[in-house]
Amino acid sequence: MNLKSFNKTASISLTISLTFLLSFNLLAQNRKKPELQYSGFFDSYYFRGPWAFTLGGGISAYNGDLAKIYNFTQITPAFMVGANYKLWPRTTFGGEFTYFNLQAQDTDTTRNISFTSVNYELDAFARFNLIEDVVRVAADRNRKPKKVKPYVQLGIGAVLFNPVSNYTAPATDTAFMVSEGMAYPRVAFLIPIGFGLSFWMSHRVQILTDLNYKYVFSDLLDDVKLRTKESNKDSYA
Repeated sequence: MNLKSFNKTASISLTISLTFLLSFNLLAQNRKKPELQYSGFFDSYYFRGPWAFTLGGGISAYNGDLAKIYNFTQITPAFMVGANYKLWPRTTFGGEFTYFNLQAQDTDTTRNISFTSVNYELDAFARFNLIEDVVRVAADRNRKPKKVKPYVQLGIGAVLFNPVSNYTAPATDTAFMVSEGMAYPRVAFLIPIGFGLSFWMSHRVQILTDLNYKYVFSDLLDDVKLRTKESNKDSYA
C-alpha cells in the first residue's frame, strides 16, 4: 500500500477510556498509634493515613476508527499496581501504574485493517469518598468502618503506546497507516476520571472496584488516522 504523507503537526483529540478493575488494598502496619486530626473544612476528626498498596486486574477494550466499543468483540487483560495515602477526611491521594493491551479488527471490510498494541500508563489521582466514617465524639472512634463506600476520583497521567497495524488488502483513501517508517509521538497525556466502590474486609484489607474514563490527547492509539471528520474518536475501555 502506498502510504499518504503524515502531517507532523500532531492533532489533539479527546479519547475516552473505560477500565474495570479489582484491587486489593493492603494497609501497611504503623507501629506508632495514629494521632487524631481535626479538619475544620469537613468539621470532623479523622486519622491520617496509613499508606496503602494496591494490586489489581481487569479488562480493556478498544473503541475508535476501526471498531466500536459496544461490540465487545475483542477484550484484552489489564494489570495494575499502586499506592495511596489518606491525607484529609474523605480524601485520598495516590498513584497507579497500569499495563494493558489493545487490539481490534476493522469493521469496514473495504479497508481490512487490524492492530495490536502494548501500553503502559502512569497516573496520579485524588479519590473522594462520598460516604465516610465521621468521628466527632469519643464513641465514634470505636465503631467499625462502613462496609461499602462509594467514591469518585480525578487525576492526571501519561500513556506510552506501541501500536502495530496490519492490512490484508489495499486500503481505500479514507484511511492510512503511519507505522511503517513514519515517526510520531508514542506518549500522550491523559486525564483519568471515574468512580468506584470500596468494600471493607478488615483493618488491613479492602477490595475496590473501579470504573474509569481516560481522556487521552492523541488520535493514534490504533496506528491509524482517518482522513475524515470522524478520526478524532479513538477510545478504549
